[in-house]
Amino acid sequence: MCGSLFFKHRFHLTGVAASLLAALFLLLNCVWASTTKVWYLEMESASGGVYRVWISADHARIDNANFGYSLFASKEKKGWSILASRKDSREQCRTSLKGFCDEYARLLKAGSVLDLNKPSKTIGLKFDQGALLGYSGNKCVFAGEQRAKDIFMTGEKPEKTDRYEVVYANMPVPPELAGLTCVLVNMPRLGGCVLQAHEYFADGRRCWIVRNRKLEILSDNVQVSALFRPPAGFKDIGKLERRFLFKSVSGIMDDMAESLGHR
Repeated sequence: MCGSLFFKHRFHLTGVAASLLAALFLLLNCVWASTTKVWYLEMESASGGVYRVWISADHARIDNANFGYSLFASKEKKGWSILASRKDSREQCRTSLKGFCDEYARLLKAGSVLDLNKPSKTIGLKFDQGALLGYSGNKCVFAGEQRAKDIFMTGEKPEKTDRYEVVYANMPVPPELAGLTCVLVNMPRLGGCVLQAHEYFADGRRCWIVRNRKLEILSDNVQVSALFRPPAGFKDIGKLERRFLFKSVSGIMDDMAESLGHR
């Protein structure tokens, strides 16, 4: 009888242990899945064209066909870094992520682009469909007439702007990478990934400044991991300089930067 009871208890304990191991395995799988989630965005800017963005908790890649460059962001011992590459010249160069964002933002402000400051109103959002189902975000309202002086200003009186509205999503990615996506399309870094931005004129008309063409979660991790690897065999030319990104319009960009003392 005692042997029978021992066997039963032992069998029961073995079953409990197996169940705990299975639960632990599922938990670890969930944690792994959440940390390796990769988002794909297609962002269109009225000034910079289409940006194809792949972003995760550890890496980001941004391709811009208009200017012909790719950016690869990754975290290293000294912090986040950027590697920029161009297929046309088969060259690459590097800089810190913070240095890139600060320089890029200063350059964009050189020519008739938004200079949005603190929002006058922030409205909380809850997304209920698509890849953002269950995630939160914000709609930020900014006062009108926050444009930098246009160095190409004509004699025509500019239209009066009533307000700007910018929608962000609080996606599970590092704020540094979320900020990178905002800087590229000339939006303020408010902690989330920008989805859309509109300008509302005093007469009631609206025009888009940034719009989201696609947003999805990628599931093929083998294929995705290859996306974050910079191309092999490119010549390393050292530190990233502004003209590397804008070779096709380098003269215009340099003139704008020089006019503001950012040469």
